[in-house]
Amino acid sequence: EARARGDDMSVDEIAPVTIEDNVWIGRNCQIHKGVTIGRGAVVAGGSVVVSDVPAGALAMGVPARFVKQPPPISK
Repeated sequence: EARARGDDMSVDEIAPVTIEDNVWIGRNCQIHKGVTIGRGAVVAGGSVVVSDVPAGALAMGVPARFVKQPPPISK
């Protein structure tokens, strides 16, 4: 709301969003403050991401939930 009025934002209202490599983010997604989206994750269109998404996960919904976590890669 402060931003819409043109006021300065407080420290409590600001947190970085981290999007790691090879991430796919669908159309019309909302990613909230302080969220990290792990490497290779997919966020479905229209999702609202309010918590971290692990690497390689498929997340979707409002709020976004993990639908699928890929099996670990063995070396």
